[in-house]
Amino acid sequence: DASLYDLEQVEVVRGPQGTLFGSGAVGGVVRYVTKTPDLEKTTGYIYVDYSDTKSGGNNVLTKGSVSVPVIKDRLAVSASGYMEDAGGFIDNGLTGEEDIDSSDYWGGKLSAKFAVSDKVTLVGNVIHHEAEFDSASYETFDNTTGEPIFGDLQTEFAAPRDIEFDLYSLNASIDLGFADLVSIKSDQTIKIVNVSDVTLDFGATADALAPAGAPHSLALRAGDDSDRFTQ
Repeated sequence: DASLYDLEQVEVVRGPQGTLFGSGAVGGVVRYVTKTPDLEKTTGYIYVDYSDTKSGGNNVLTKGSVSVPVIKDRLAVSASGYMEDAGGFIDNGLTGEEDIDSSDYWGGKLSAKFAVSDKVTLVGNVIHHEAEFDSASYETFDNTTGEPIFGDLQTEFAAPRDIEFDLYSLNASIDLGFADLVSIKSDQTIKIVNVSDVTLDFGATADALAPAGAPHSLALRAGDDSDRFTQ
């Protein structure tokens, strides 16, 4: 999930939805509406948040935004961004390494608003997010007893995950007097790389094929890329 920052409002839209919001979301949609650049005045903020996690590490979130009118009442630009360091709470029961599921998030948004005339307005956005998870937040359980093998909040395998998200959008609005004609284009790209522990699935086969005493933990690295264009 992208970090929530530079928001104008949050809307809960009832389902089912067609192609307007959510593109087929039967249960409804939570819609996040970001701020547009202010055509009249310079605005901005800086925000810092600190917390700690029980049985885990510290968390620091820093975010900020600035909006500047380039041509008053006609053209304005804004930039916003964030960085978040989230401490983990799962330890490696084999190596003794602590908080192996920590994660880092960062991203930003560039936006421009152009009042072409009193009736025509263009808003363009470029959004980029990245997330790096050092491992998944799970314990290793015994399938027979249902009990943790290494103890509470411990596992044997680090399963990192990287996510990269890009979104380009253009919103054109024309005031027709009796109604507004709105065109919204967007192009979205998501890249995900996962490393999964498949020892339980294929460990026995590895034991049979590997030399005696060789490690038999098996990691599966998989990627998933998606592109989506909407109009």
